[in-house]
Amino acid sequence: MLAVTNTERLALGQLGVDASAIRVIPNPVDLEEFTPPTTPGRFRERFALPAGPLVLFLGKPENYYTTTAFRIKMMMLPLAGLNVLFFHKKVYPHVAEWNEGADVPWQGRLAGFVSMTLWLAIIIAGRWTAYFADPLYTAGFKR
Repeated sequence: MLAVTNTERLALGQLGVDASAIRVIPNPVDLEEFTPPTTPGRFRERFALPAGPLVLFLGKPENYYTTTAFRIKMMMLPLAGLNVLFFHKKVYPHVAEWNEGADVPWQGRLAGFVSMTLWLAIIIAGRWTAYFADPLYTAGFKR
């Protein structure tokens, strides 16, 4: 079980969770970066943002680049592009020759199968990248 603070660890212990099963992994945001707090509206002023709802995103690309999943994903993207090139050069020019009831030629089936397989693998590798990139997160899996 993961806890963000020692206070949370103690609370989990009071709820009956075995203390040896609880690991404390602190919040990955360094709160010292945000003290002293800025005056309200300063961020909007600095970046000339209009009033209203605002959605922010915090990414850590330096953590993602080093993961195996990210590198696998990046190697598969050009392969997907080559598959599109193969389809447009070898298969697509002959689409008009296909009969409605005839089977799709093997080149078309191959391009379709490779495309579905590559894009599914790219999506899976992309999702794995997020889960295994942050050292604070992955520290919880090490025993």
